[in-house]
Amino acid sequence: MARIRKRANMKTYELEIEKTKSHPRIYKSGFRTKSEAIKEARRIESLLEQGKYNTAHTDITLSELFNMWLTVEIDAQDLDPDTKKRYRRRQRWIEDYFGDVQVNQILRSHYQMFINRYGEHYEINEVGRMNANIVKAIEFAKADLIDVDDRFLLNIKLNSKRKPKEADKKFIHRRLDYEKLVDYLLIYMDYRKTVLPHIMYLILQTGLRPSEALALTWSDVDFKKQEIYTHRRWSSTKMTFAPAKNDNVYRKLGRRNPSKRYIPFNGQVLGVLEELKSLQERMLKVLGLENAQGFVFFQVGGIHPVPDESSLNKAFKRVLKKLDIEPIITIYGARHTYGSIKVQEGVPIEVLAKWFGHKDTITLQETYIHLLEETRDEWFEKEKNRETGTVTGTIENE
Repeated sequence: MARIRKRANMKTYELEIEKTKSHPRIYKSGFRTKSEAIKEARRIESLLEQGKYNTAHTDITLSELFNMWLTVEIDAQDLDPDTKKRYRRRQRWIEDYFGDVQVNQILRSHYQMFINRYGEHYEINEVGRMNANIVKAIEFAKADLIDVDDRFLLNIKLNSKRKPKEADKKFIHRRLDYEKLVDYLLIYMDYRKTVLPHIMYLILQTGLRPSEALALTWSDVDFKKQEIYTHRRWSSTKMTFAPAKNDNVYRKLGRRNPSKRYIPFNGQVLGVLEELKSLQERMLKVLGLENAQGFVFFQVGGIHPVPDESSLNKAFKRVLKKLDIEPIITIYGARHTYGSIKVQEGVPIEVLAKWFGHKDTITLQETYIHLLEETRDEWFEKEKNRETGTVTGTIENE
């Protein structure tokens, strides 16, 4: 028989079903009314009679539940190590905030305060991911017949005091600055000292993700067709190859991953890559070294075959400061800078999306909205000012 009571100085009710030989003590709280608590007690008693109530984890904390979900659902996936680190960081946040509080004791107001606190440190997209992960963990528990009271998730408002980085601060705006940067890298490229300028240059000229550029091997470069095939990334955490972005998702869906793609490069890039390959081969021969995996950006004398992304990022920012170019963007911003140049040149956004490895144009439209509007206005005025010529002949149906 369940006991229903209202705790002193509390506005909510709780239920308790005493321990028996077939099940341990069952306790749940946070009910707004006595009738809600009675209804829930009857539901649990009915499940107990049918042997369908999972009592193994009735006292589980949210941190333990989240960890269980991560271990079974996330750790088993072939995800980038940095992605898994983000999941574990969220788990630590949950553990630090909720401690030993059982899932079934969490009130909606308590959880809302947690989301608010998280939003003081992270942007709204990350707050949404945290909430979505917790929802998934709760669904995971229910699928295992763990009786979890998930009412604390109802009508939660996602709040954040951290503003997302403005789109216009993600890339270099002035074409003159872009050209100055490219020219500087061309002048100061010296493979005998470092391969970093070559990597920066290629990203600025192709829009590759930094991790994709680092993973390139000479077999991925088609000099005759002037194309690069990118199909994987380099993990700067584990210093090994990693699958292409979102590859596990597209494999599950049985669909082609747009991140695996061919990217064109111009004649100047062709010359840089041919010279790099020739110099690299000569240096390796003289030094008696081997580039076993055929890395394009193999670093001679390095601990690892290619530089890590952090070193690349620091070097890129140093160059921007030296050239007095603003904003001081990350190396990932070099990819966006290439995109902005192509938008200004009139490359269709649908084509650019394929070069960038996006499944659609939404992200690019949001990033380059001002440039796209300027381009549309420019063509709008050109069309209005175009002189009308005399049309002769007949138009045939195709």
